[in-house]
Amino acid sequence: QLQSVLLSLGVVQRLVKSLSLVGKGAAERVVILLSRLLMLPGGMFALQYVEGGGLQPQLIQSLLALTNRPGMQSDSLIILSILARASRDFYPHLHASGLYPQLAALLGDAKSEAMVRARVCNLVGNLCRHSDYFYDFLLQHGVLSLVVRCASDPDPATRKFACFAIGNAAFHSASLYEALREGVASLVSCLAEPVEKTRSNAAGAIGNLVRNSGLLMDTLVACGAVKALIAAAEPPTGPDSSSRVALYSLGTVAAYDQCKDILQHSGFLERLEAMAQGGGGDKTTAKYAARVMDRLKAPGRK
Repeated sequence: QLQSVLLSLGVVQRLVKSLSLVGKGAAERVVILLSRLLMLPGGMFALQYVEGGGLQPQLIQSLLALTNRPGMQSDSLIILSILARASRDFYPHLHASGLYPQLAALLGDAKSEAMVRARVCNLVGNLCRHSDYFYDFLLQHGVLSLVVRCASDPDPATRKFACFAIGNAAFHSASLYEALREGVASLVSCLAEPVEKTRSNAAGAIGNLVRNSGLLMDTLVACGAVKALIAAAEPPTGPDSSSRVALYSLGTVAAYDQCKDILQHSGFLERLEAMAQGGGGDKTTAKYAARVMDRLKAPGRK
């Protein structure tokens, strides 16, 4: 009921309008409130934010300015991520906001906070979530290369979200594969991360890098990606979400001759067959293991 009242009063539009009228301290509090309102279910606050001018280029420049405190930058990036994740209908509005120079500046700033770098990578992942609409723009404005670099960032959260962004940047088409090539070694390293979600994101990204083309298969092999996926598919603590994603990605790369050769000489096939037959009682693991076996039996791609 409270949400209905806030919506009917146009509170979000009023808050957006106030951002051009108040000082920085008050603006920070307004942005925090806006980010929390947009997190609420239903999506109507997000729509009101856009309709109220929340993506006007001048406002976006102000919200993401390097001179702002990290908290202000982070909460502003949360708002943009919510919009990008919510619907592809917001994509044209996000593009028109001209956010690319600000994103590149935040990632390229040597003094940037780890929290901010992580938020930018998460935003880029969500910009690539629904379609390849932003692929060329992210490449042209230098944002993509900075995100790829973040896959080897000292900060664990930044690495996690960089892997997420790379995976989505590779999902819809192969148009960015060449630009993503330099991130392969970092993704392989992230497969051994202690954080399960980072391992999952890295494994998914590696699979996506051959999902649409074999262009990067040689690089994946040279960086040890196939062997790393095999290791990630059998964690010592038993199956988890990251091991399942690693298995699924093995099924994707197993379509290629180079991967078939590695798998067939890895000593993994016997254990893979046991997984496919339901060993361990994990149905998802069994399903994905069977997928790898099927790909190995099928004619290979070059």
